[in-house]
Amino acid sequence: MRGLFQRWLGGVGLFLLPLACAGQEPGLVLARIPIAGRPADLPLPVCAHLQDAAGGEYVLTRATESELEAAGRPHEVLDPAADGARYLLAYPRRPGAREAAAARFRILLDDGRRLLIRGATDADALALAEGGCEVRWLGDRPLAFVAPRTARRLPDAPTALTASAHVRDMLARVTTNGLAYAMNELTGPAACVADGSYTNIRTRYTTSGRPSWRANAYMAEYFSALGLSVTQRAWAVGGTSNRNVIATLPGTTASSEVVVICAHIDNMPSGATAPGADDNASGSLAVLLAAEVFRDFTFQRTIRFVLFTGEEQGLYGSEAYAAQCAAAGDNIVGVLNLDMIAWDSGSDGVLWLDTRLTSDPGYAADRAIAAMFTNVVAVYGISGLAAQIHANGVEYSDHYSFWTEGYPAILAIEDDDDFNPYYHTTSDTASTLNWTYFARFVQASIATVAHLVVPVDRAPFDAVRVISGPFAPTSTVGHGTFVARHQAGAAEGDDRCDAGWSNAPVFPLTNRLALMSRPGGTNLYMDARPQGSETIFFANLVSIQTNASLATTNRLRFDWVGGADTNAAYLVRVVVTGQYVAGGSTWTCVTNLRELMAAGGFLSVPASLQVTNRAVYGSCEIRRLGVDREAVLAWAAAVPTNPVLRVEGPPGIQVADLLEWSGTLTNWTAMAVVTSRVAATAATFASGENPLYPSTPAPPADGQPRFYRLRRRWILP
Repeated sequence: MRGLFQRWLGGVGLFLLPLACAGQEPGLVLARIPIAGRPADLPLPVCAHLQDAAGGEYVLTRATESELEAAGRPHEVLDPAADGARYLLAYPRRPGAREAAAARFRILLDDGRRLLIRGATDADALALAEGGCEVRWLGDRPLAFVAPRTARRLPDAPTALTASAHVRDMLARVTTNGLAYAMNELTGPAACVADGSYTNIRTRYTTSGRPSWRANAYMAEYFSALGLSVTQRAWAVGGTSNRNVIATLPGTTASSEVVVICAHIDNMPSGATAPGADDNASGSLAVLLAAEVFRDFTFQRTIRFVLFTGEEQGLYGSEAYAAQCAAAGDNIVGVLNLDMIAWDSGSDGVLWLDTRLTSDPGYAADRAIAAMFTNVVAVYGISGLAAQIHANGVEYSDHYSFWTEGYPAILAIEDDDDFNPYYHTTSDTASTLNWTYFARFVQASIATVAHLVVPVDRAPFDAVRVISGPFAPTSTVGHGTFVARHQAGAAEGDDRCDAGWSNAPVFPLTNRLALMSRPGGTNLYMDARPQGSETIFFANLVSIQTNASLATTNRLRFDWVGGADTNAAYLVRVVVTGQYVAGGSTWTCVTNLRELMAAGGFLSVPASLQVTNRAVYGSCEIRRLGVDREAVLAWAAAVPTNPVLRVEGPPGIQVADLLEWSGTLTNWTAMAVVTSRVAATAATFASGENPLYPSTPAPPADGQPRFYRLRRRWILP
């Protein structure tokens, strides 16, 4: 039997190592066993269940020679001395990566898809990754081939998917402009505020120190601004450590059931510059945008937005997180892992959805998630995407960590047969991406997760983030952030929806320009007010420093977090006290926030002059003005035939109202077009009422009806 097996292996260039001689002390060997049935039926511990390039399934096992013989299965001994040995699985991705690995390392197995390397170190893993390989450590713990536990209920079967108006609204929020803006910040070309500093994130490499921490902070601070519960959970493997970023949006009727949308934020190579646009800023930003879009809705299930570090070192971050979830008994019903979703050189739209092998009991649960993905592409007509389900059991990304804990998960990735040639190089930049493909991939991912968690209702969430600072990368003065938002359950005063200044992130720079609010008795850096409220958000401009006084340039930057209410006007007033302005005159600016953000969101304020520690040198107030779309048509008491049109005139917003009349409700005749624009500085933020007198037709004959209607058109800005 062994001779026949050796000849069979010869066809794919493999070889047999001799088993230890009889009489030796029994020890563990590492063996490869081909299988044609269920791996659960094998009476041996399985440490990997794999598929080779030809589609053949096999397992790797650590067992004694006697256990292998007793199992009665054809087997190949890859390492006769496996006690205490460490093994690395490497997946060559770039051209030449396989040959470079073979020249440097002892290859125990090359199955056409992956290499098995013995005695590898962390330095070896780094060398392989920089050489163009995905890497994963071979686990010591045997795999458990069981279907997900009953508590981990599968996602609802997507056999009869019905389009949701809510999901259509979500998809409309995905734009290439929005993705590109964030991509430039996360990959380095554009400076951003993170961790209190204004800086360019040049690398997100796991062990790069502060650059990696700032990338994590960039994400965590945005999640926090969305009002999500955010944690940065530390992990450590040997001498390598970092943190995962986890944000949570609680569900309603099925809040104990959790759906995870995740990606790895770390990247390669290990030098000072590593843009990592496709790998994997693309997946990370999809997770970020999903959080922003979902924040405007409620869902039955809970959603977790998770960003891992340590993926490039061998799934370190996700392995720690999945194990923590299993230990806590978390009821994770589905995981969508997004890894490299923006490269499509042929523009054919092909993407892969990778599941476990069909012989694995967890396959059905994975398949349900993948089927949901393909169904939403069809139902919502997301053109240009060709989603393909592959039951290949690939384990080189973070979804695998969830598989090992028995959770349903899939990997969504660009076409494996059209692989990014800039993988793990400094040339993996935003300029190489296919932005149309990227945006559509993000849309399909958002729709998939939305249907897995089941939308309940729209819960409008409007928030504005204000950042105060010098906005000069070389400045030693830090930046302060303030978030003003409307949120369900919030109160006008201090409550659990606010965040106290004492809970703000620790800033690395001792001197900074801060923003604080004091609606009640506590200084805040995050202030939530009731939904629908037109309450003024008010923040003080404050200097925090250790030296006697501070002189620095100052700008404010405003951006939407989670979108804005289309039925509202947003105005901002910024005041800088005269004693801190050259010339001694108080400086005031009132403007339409939509116009300001359309121009980039920056507002330059006078440079701060000799501001002392904790001095309030100015203020910033934001007001959300709800606009009544239903104008009032009335008649003057003195002239009954003369209609009076009263429309709200929200400051800074221009509207054009077309007044029409009809005697039959079928044929309408235009009476007048009335355009109204109230200055942004008018009435100290109060919306005005403007009586207008259009020309009128002859009065109708006695007893004949006349109907009027108003058509409103917004002119912005």
